[in-house]
Amino acid sequence: LGQGDSGQQELLTEMQELRRNAHGQPEWRETGRWVKYEESIEWGGDKWSKPHVATLSLHSLFELRSILLNSAVVLDMAANGLEDLADKLVGALVEKGDLTAERSDEVKQIFLSKHSHQFQMAYPNGQQTFGRPSCLKPDTLSPAHAGAEPETKPRERRGSKVDHDRRFLSKLSKKTEIANVLIGDADFLERPIMVIVRLAQAQVFPNVTEVPLPTRFVIFFLGTTGEEERYHELGRAMSSVMADPVFKKIAYFSRSRDDLLAGLDEFLDQVVVLPPGEWDPAIRLPPPSSPRKIDERLQLNAITPMPSKEKKGAGGHSDAAPEGEESLHHAGLKRTGRCFGGLLDDIKRRAPHYCPSDFKDALNLQSFASIIFIYFACIAPAITFGGLMGDNTGNYMSTMEMILASALCGCIYSLTAGQPLTILGATGPMLVFEEIVYSFSQENGIPYMSFR
Repeated sequence: LGQGDSGQQELLTEMQELRRNAHGQPEWRETGRWVKYEESIEWGGDKWSKPHVATLSLHSLFELRSILLNSAVVLDMAANGLEDLADKLVGALVEKGDLTAERSDEVKQIFLSKHSHQFQMAYPNGQQTFGRPSCLKPDTLSPAHAGAEPETKPRERRGSKVDHDRRFLSKLSKKTEIANVLIGDADFLERPIMVIVRLAQAQVFPNVTEVPLPTRFVIFFLGTTGEEERYHELGRAMSSVMADPVFKKIAYFSRSRDDLLAGLDEFLDQVVVLPPGEWDPAIRLPPPSSPRKIDERLQLNAITPMPSKEKKGAGGHSDAAPEGEESLHHAGLKRTGRCFGGLLDDIKRRAPHYCPSDFKDALNLQSFASIIFIYFACIAPAITFGGLMGDNTGNYMSTMEMILASALCGCIYSLTAGQPLTILGATGPMLVFEEIVYSFSQENGIPYMSFR
């Protein structure tokens, strides 16, 4: 699958949005990051939040799939530096027809705008914060301001370096790679454009990312003006999907847009939707104590095994069994056509779990209460009906015989029938039947035990 790496290393997803600084010049500002879970910038912009489970809007996920269906996708791009990456990225948009050649320079300048990160930015007037994100204010980006560099440098925050966040870098693995998600808008666009790039060789782009780690993925999105909140949610959806462990592997190994769409569809299959009004979206869900393993998650889509190779019969028709028949066969409900075939198949299917599991699982303190309950539930009717049956059968079938018979039949039934909780023992109709048989044998001079 493609030329990507194994996909086993960690992936840091960094989301940056196009904003204006204090001088009215555009720049990319960091508004969120994902290692396994989302971290957003707290109100006031002076610290990161604790990692939490991302809560996404269903509309943003559907919109992401719609955009991915028509966006430019470049896999295993060979780029020598940020300038070369910008040229090839814009060239992919022009080649697909999403961008005109006249606007290519403007989009390139936007892509090459200055990057500012939370750890290095401080605004003394308090107006520019990293609180509730939005892309550009109503005074939209114009070509005259695109790519302009700010005249003043941001003040360095005490105890940190301007070039990168050393404290955060120390928490990451050395094999971590970065996925950059750039979200913005521009007033000269008539419709949104997006390009997804996977680099053939991960590269370090100075001052672009929060930490000096190699970048593997670049997702660049520009939309029309007036939809800042919508684009913010779309960027969160992109970043959360990239942080998903299953989609991350698919992104590394994908060979085409169809593979990425299949990975996104698998992500959507696992999405749980909460109805509006039932909870507060501002509440941050803490990470689970024991996340579900990837293998368990993938097994949900592989309950019915599919044959790896279908045999072709005469005329090119497939001899593979239909999906419904295949599931019936693995459930033991399909007719085999041989004597006791279903019983034998059931024994073969249960045999691996019979000795080690069925008996070992019962040796548990939690089963002790059930064992005591079943014991008294079985012995009580045996004693009761045993006493009554002894009076009506001349003590040929009394309490001791009833207890022995119930224990013997109960053990055989439980070991072979697979239903150990079934209670076996004497009942009222059985008592009447034994009384009739005893009376008949006595009237006709027939030994009761032999006749019975």
